[in-house]
Amino acid sequence: MALIGSVLAYIFWQIGIARRGPSATSVVFNLVPVSALLVAALFGRMPDLFQIAGVAIAIFGILLASGRLPI
Repeated sequence: MALIGSVLAYIFWQIGIARRGPSATSVVFNLVPVSALLVAALFGRMPDLFQIAGVAIAIFGILLASGRLPI
C-alpha cells in the first residue's frame, strides 16, 4: 500500500510540474507540512503553539511567493 501510494504521489507531482511549471509547483510544495498537520488533527492529535506558528509562517511565505501579498 505504501509503495503504490508513493508511486501515485510521484506521478501526480510530475503531472503538476508539467501543467503548472516548476516555480508554481515548488511554492505549493510548502503546503505539505500544513496538510500533514491537518491530517494529524483529524486523527485526534491536536497541534501545539509552535506547530500553529509554523503553519502561519508557511502560509505567509506561500502568499508572499505567489505575489498575493504586496511587499
